[in-house]
This record gives sequence, C-alpha cells and structure tokens, in this order.
Amino acid sequence: MQHTHSSRLVSVVLALVGAFALAACGSSTPPLTESEQEIFDRVKETAQERSALNYTELDEDAELEMNTKLVVNPANDSETSLSVDATILGDADTQLLHMTVDSKMQGARSNSAHTVMYGQIDGDSMTLYSDEYGSWQSQVVSLDSLNLSGQDVDPADLLDYLFNLQDVTVTSDKDSYTISGKISPDVLAELFRESGDLDIDGGSAELTVTADASSYQVFELTLDVSIDVSTEGESAHMTIEVELVGQRDANVDLEIPAEVLEAAGTAGAADSSSSDN
Repeated sequence: MQHTHSSRLVSVVLALVGAFALAACGSSTPPLTESEQEIFDRVKETAQERSALNYTELDEDAELEMNTKLVVNPANDSETSLSVDATILGDADTQLLHMTVDSKMQGARSNSAHTVMYGQIDGDSMTLYSDEYGSWQSQVVSLDSLNLSGQDVDPADLLDYLFNLQDVTVTSDKDSYTISGKISPDVLAELFRESGDLDIDGGSAELTVTADASSYQVFELTLDVSIDVSTEGESAHMTIEVELVGQRDANVDLEIPAEVLEAAGTAGAADSSSSDN
C-alpha cells in the first residue's frame, strides 16, 4: 500500500477530528427511551448550532488534546504505522489558535517531526504561521473547506458521513452524557470513497462521545476503525484510533510572539490589523 494513500486517510481523520472540535453527533434513528432520545437530540442540536460556525469563528476558548494512530498492514509488504499527537489552544477574544503537532512514522520509512503553528482567524480565512525546518513561514488559507491531497472537502460533509450512527446507546453521569454507536459499513465505504480511490472490502467502526450535562457540548471523543481496503490491485488491513479530549471551561490567553511575526515577514501587517480593531 503506497504511503500516499496512508497519508490521505490520516488527513481525512484529522479533518474529521478538527471539524468535531466545533461540532458533535450527526443523524441517527436509535431505539432509545424517551429521556435518552431527548439527550441525544439535545446533543445533536448543539452540534448543529456549533458546526454552523465551521472554522470561521471561535465562540469560546478551547484547549484540546488529540491522539491519532494509523496502522497499515499490506498483504504483500511490511507494516507501517503513523501516530500524531496534537495540542490545540484557541483564544476567543483574539481569535487566535496555537497548535503543536508531534508525528512519528515507523516502517519502511521511519521519521518523526515536531511542528508549531499559530493561526489568526479573520472571517472566512486564516493566516497560518508555521515553523518549518527552523524557519517561520506564513500563508493565508480559506476556512470554507479543507484541502486534502489537492481536493477541497467540506468538514460538514465528512461529519454527515461519520455521525450517521447505528445501535446507539446513551448513558448518564452526574455531570455528563456518553453516547456510543456503530458506523455502518456502507457509510464507511462512502466516507473513504470521498477521500480518494480506495475500495472498502469490509470492516467496522465505533464512535463514543461524551457531552457536558449542562451545555450538551461534546468534550471527549474516541473513534476506532478496522477496515480492509484495496486500491490499484493492492490490498491491506487498516486500523485507525482517535482520541480527543477537550478541557471544559477552558481559559486561554494567546498572542503571536513578535519574533514569529518578524521572522514570517508580517509584523507590519499584523500591527496594522491590530490598530484597526
């Protein structure tokens, strides 16, 4: 299985998780009790309201920890694994993001990377500052959609696929609700078909989310996927594990360091933007 396909799947997973940071569960028809159905509906309603923001606004501070692991076992090749650990901070007052990402690949190609990024959200775009090979670079990216392997993908479309759950269960704690469900093979096949030229030959996926009992906002997510895939005459078994934990009532204060702006050559533009606010 070629590395490009592995990277594409990881990109899709990260896109889903990134979208989930501002959203929660999608549609389903679970056989729930009346009270469980009410909880499920409230979580979905809150998700729909927050997903309408897409990536264009931080309406509250955010502090997220994300761990993702992808393992690919090709039929005629050695195993390859890729793990990505990320911390994401968001400041609603300044509309700033700060991200640190540690990735590690093991297999025929083994390497690791540490990346630090800042993002300044401005309407439907974001100025992204990234530390690449010890040098800060800046670029303006559109927030209307995510670009995955040269394709524009709407996070809302990905959420529609992922959160169409079956066999849903709802459990309650004193300060939270936990919703679990299975993603059908047909939905999985459609999801990965959207991500590229991959065929799903069978598999399963389970999603669990935990929402705050007062706000109905999701602050924990786990996703486990086990699938058999094929493309261009090659086949492989693939597992994906995702864990996302958000800090409830996060209190974050961020600013982009002056040395970052200066190194990226945008200090003057940033000062001008600040004076306009």
